[in-house]
Amino acid sequence: MKEENKELNEPEKIVSPAESEEELEEISSVEKSEESAKFAEEVKGHYDELMKENAKAMEKAKKKKKLKKGQIALIIVASVILAIGVAVGLFFLIGTLMNKDVKILEVDFENTRPSYAVTFSAGEQATIDLALQNNASEDQIKEAIALIYAKANENKITADQAITVSRGQGSAAIGIKLLGKQITPDGSMIVRAFKVQAGDAFYYQKGAKIVDCSVPAATGIVSGILNQQERTYESGTGVYKTVQVKGSDAKIGKEDETRELPFLTIGAPKSVNTCDSREEFLEKGYYLNDPRELSNFRINKDTIVLGELEEGEKYISYDSVNKYYKMKFSLLISGEGHDDCVEIARQYLRDSSGSENLEYAKYDLIFEVWDNGYAKFMHDDEIWAGDMELAGAKSTTSSTTWYESVFYYDFDASLFTEADAAKYEGADWAKKIIDDYSASLN
Repeated sequence: MKEENKELNEPEKIVSPAESEEELEEISSVEKSEESAKFAEEVKGHYDELMKENAKAMEKAKKKKKLKKGQIALIIVASVILAIGVAVGLFFLIGTLMNKDVKILEVDFENTRPSYAVTFSAGEQATIDLALQNNASEDQIKEAIALIYAKANENKITADQAITVSRGQGSAAIGIKLLGKQITPDGSMIVRAFKVQAGDAFYYQKGAKIVDCSVPAATGIVSGILNQQERTYESGTGVYKTVQVKGSDAKIGKEDETRELPFLTIGAPKSVNTCDSREEFLEKGYYLNDPRELSNFRINKDTIVLGELEEGEKYISYDSVNKYYKMKFSLLISGEGHDDCVEIARQYLRDSSGSENLEYAKYDLIFEVWDNGYAKFMHDDEIWAGDMELAGAKSTTSSTTWYESVFYYDFDASLFTEADAAKYEGADWAKKIIDDYSASLN
């Protein structure tokens, strides 16, 4: 795993903001046509006016009610980004995820079937077998998929020990109308996440990092606002903690104060919130019922949609050699039952992006489950879009993303460096990991 962690860090190198006249000259020459030059001049005039109005508004606000330093800094940074982006005819702000051109490390190690007894009852197995028949109806297929998902989710929550390793990438774009011109940039980010559970104790860590920007000089500024880090911790003894950090404080890919976990180097957060109850913890974590659940979408027979298949594909199939079920389906993204399906997942994205009307346009899944009822692998493809406030103006944002998770129920040394593998190995490996990582939250 040493080499894999090293490879992942390569695309995470951030280009610093331009510090030389040559770099600035290169940026300013992105568009050289007379029309672009004229537009840039118009933008500059508009920006100068905007800054004057902004200064007046800030001064007025100060007199009315003293602003906090952070609020003033936010206004200044937003203005600087607007100036840099628009001046070259491009504006980069990534609402969530990533770009097809980013080199992403492939997960090439296999998880193995846990040696647990089959958890499907005879009746449940009969329902699954019926759905595997070539003449199975859509209703029978949906019922079997819903049954397998529910069983895998239950087994995931109640497993004695488990690790989930996740990764994602995609692209995001924002449409901005300025001086009659429509600007629709896009950008790239990678996401890595790590979950571990031991009985009632649970630990989750996620990092999202900007890795590409079409305006190199703006990369440092953009990543300084949009890098994200999340951590949640449930001790199993009534202690609940949560962290959500954005911007430069997220400390992703920094050399100081870092911890290494699968696929990601991430720094310790500056502050931690302790929840007074499990209810508050669940609400802040955007969970349905439990932080160990497979997904915060409500997936059942009524929210499963059977879409188009490629030649040779099936909605549900069984690999008799490797002993797992493979399912391909979509989730309800419109019509009756849609709100119930996406309620919690959508609220998380709305709160994260600042969009009050964000909606999913697509959500497709490939889900693999061992034939004893334990989750093996999940891959989802999603598209969402909505409006958001940007520097006092409304803009349209959209994202096309894929995200996938691999599930382990037994200790696997290949997930870690040699040092970590030696430290965590043993019967209580999951608890050792939780104790180690959760210590950074104190």
